[in-house]
This record gives sequence, structure tokens and C-alpha cells, in this order.
Amino acid sequence: MSTNRHDRAYPSHIEDMSTNFGLTKREFFASQILAGLMSRSGEPKVDWQAALAVKLADNLIDELNKSLQV
Repeated sequence: MSTNRHDRAYPSHIEDMSTNFGLTKREFFASQILAGLMSRSGEPKVDWQAALAVKLADNLIDELNKSLQV
């Protein structure tokens, strides 16, 4: 089973509900990475850290999917 970056991080299965609420896995991973980056830097330079967090989240998903192909 692969990790799809657009799947919900915490899906809810409510019958008769067509809308899926919550963060995607990509958004969740990026938010966690951003929190880590900001805690280490000592200064809130979100402009470059946010872009890096998204890139690292994409890399993480790609690596997770690679390990499943072995």
C-alpha cells in the first residue's frame, strides 16, 4: 500500500457524507516539519522555512513509497 500525498491524515468514515475534512498527509507532514524547523532556527523566517517544509514532506512521501516497492 502506497502513501498518497492527497489522502487525509486522519480520515473519518461517516456514512452519507461526501465531504472529507481535515489535513492531507502532505499538509500534516509539512506542518510537523515546519514546527521542527522553526524550533531549531530561533527566528521566525517562515517564508523560506515553509517552502522547505513542503519540499521535505514531498521527499518523505516519495521515500515512504520507495521502501514499499522493494
